[in-house]
Amino acid sequence: MGVVAYHNHEWVSAEKYFSEALRLIQVIGSEIMSEKWEPLLNNLGHVCRKLGKYDAALGYHQQALVLCPQNPSTYSAIGFVHSLKMNFSAAVEYFHKALGLKRDDTISVTMLADTITMYIEDIEPCEGVNEEEELDKLQVSSTTHKDDKNEESISGLDMTIEEVDMEN
Repeated sequence: MGVVAYHNHEWVSAEKYFSEALRLIQVIGSEIMSEKWEPLLNNLGHVCRKLGKYDAALGYHQQALVLCPQNPSTYSAIGFVHSLKMNFSAAVEYFHKALGLKRDDTISVTMLADTITMYIEDIEPCEGVNEEEELDKLQVSSTTHKDDKNEESISGLDMTIEEVDMEN
């Protein structure tokens, strides 16, 4: 029922069904959950993410990871939640872990690229740095060098090109 509710975009109902299933498993099951319940925990994580309950989503995905630590989809799901929380560094780390397990995971590749783009856009320039001063340091020096062969003044870049041409 939880899967049907999820596919119908009934997030609250899906959460209710999945949570009830988890409660029943914990009541009647042993103290240690079997890895067969990993999809239930990931489904709860997905529903919580849809409801904006990011910390709860991370908790469920982390529990799923304990049960099945080699599932790249779980790493990708954790990365996705971290990206939504704007914790880009952690998101990138988890997408890399997912891709380490499954190199051709198109979702992880796409999400990694999108997350890196958001990460770059989110980075602020360093505080206390004089931007004009730093730009001056980065500009190519206008000093000139003399070429030993023809005594012409040429820039450093031109000299490098000329030296390569003269050796051939």
